[in-house]
Amino acid sequence: MILSNNSNPKNSLYFIGGIILTLMKKKEEYDYLELYTELRNNHNISFQLYNYVLDWLYLISAIKFDEKEGVIKCL
Repeated sequence: MILSNNSNPKNSLYFIGGIILTLMKKKEEYDYLELYTELRNNHNISFQLYNYVLDWLYLISAIKFDEKEGVIKCL
């Protein structure tokens, strides 16, 4: 899932994670659904894939979550 030979590279966790981190350069804290809406405006991504990407970014300490359903950039 992170990198796959059988699917479109634009659906990889690396690619979409990079897009999310780029979006978060403008604003370092987003509401969970606000970030998905912002991402969805320019890229066709499922909510399930969005959750996988956020999980991956959290595991590598690129983002963290606050108690109010916010996503905060750590890098």
